[in-house]
Amino acid sequence: MIARLAWALLGVSGALLAGAIRLQMTGPEGFTEVLVLAPTALAFGAVGSVLAAKIPRNPIGWLFLVFALLNSWSVLGEAWATHIADGTDSPTAIWLSFWLTEAVPPALLAFALLVFPTGRLGSRAARLAAWTMSFATAVAGLGAAVEPGRMGTLGLQNPYASRVVTNALGPLPEIALTLLVVGGIGGSAAAVLWRMRRARGERRQQVKWFAYSAALLAVDLVLAGASATLLGDPGPEIETISFFVFVVVLSTVPVAMG
Repeated sequence: MIARLAWALLGVSGALLAGAIRLQMTGPEGFTEVLVLAPTALAFGAVGSVLAAKIPRNPIGWLFLVFALLNSWSVLGEAWATHIADGTDSPTAIWLSFWLTEAVPPALLAFALLVFPTGRLGSRAARLAAWTMSFATAVAGLGAAVEPGRMGTLGLQNPYASRVVTNALGPLPEIALTLLVVGGIGGSAAAVLWRMRRARGERRQQVKWFAYSAALLAVDLVLAGASATLLGDPGPEIETISFFVFVVVLSTVPVAMG
C-alpha cells in the first residue's frame, strides 16, 4: 500500500508536468522553462518514490516526492497563468502555486540534507535547526501569501494581498527566506560534509557523493547571493544563465543519492 502511494505521487507529479508542457506548447512563450525544470522534478520524484517504497520509515524519500510535486505544480501554475488574461478563472490555485513554492521547497531540501542518511535528527543541534527552519518556512510562506503586487514572474496581482500583515511582518519574510536558503541548505550541506569526514567504510561511500553534491549546491547559492548583493540587477541574460546553473546543480542532489 505504501509503495503504491509513493508511485502514485510520482504519477501525479508527472501528470502535472505533462499538463504544463501541453499548455506551454500552445502558448506564446513556448515551453523552455518546463524543459529546464521538468528533469529536476522528475529526478527528485523518481528517487523519492524508490526510497519511499523501499524504506518508508525514512522521511527523505517522502521529502523528495513532495519537493517534486510542488515544483511540478509551480510549473503548471506559471503555464496556466500565461493562458489567462487576469487570473479571474482560478486565482486561488495560482496563488497557492506561488506562495507554497516560494518557501516550502527550500525547507524540504534543507530537511532532507539535515536527516541524511539515517532519516533521523541525530543531535540536539539538529533538532534546534529543524524547529528554526520550520518557523522560518511559516514566516516566509505567510509573507509571500499576503505580499501586495505581482506574484513573482506570474504577471498577476496577488488576490489575497494584505498591506496590514505585510507592514506588521516588515523584513521578517525576506530574512526568513534567506535563513532557509543560505542557513538551512548551506548549513545542512556543511553537516553532511562533516558526517562524511567522520564516517568510515560503506557509510563513507554512501555519504561521499551526496556530500559533494550538497557542497556544490551550497557554493552555488552563496555565489548567487553574493553576486545579487554586489551587482544588483544583473540583467535577464545573466539571470537566465544563473537559473540554469542552479537547476543543473540542484538536479545532482537526488542523482547523487540514487
